[in-house]
Amino acid sequence: MRRQCELLGVARATAGYQPIPEDPEDLLIKRLLDELYMRDPCLGVRRLVTVLERDYGLKVNRKPPTSRL
Repeated sequence: MRRQCELLGVARATAGYQPIPEDPEDLLIKRLLDELYMRDPCLGVRRLVTVLERDYGLKVNRKPPTSRL
């Protein structure tokens, strides 16, 4: 494995990487945010969070996510 990665110029740590599937709830929130933003691009993050909670009953945090380790 070491030699193969060396020949390909790939780090060994990334050779066996298995991506973690994204949470379906996160995908829903992203889709809703996209739709809301496309309807009114002037909405800021605080207003978008308010609309998600009021109209869709989704309680989200406006801060960026931290590492899920």
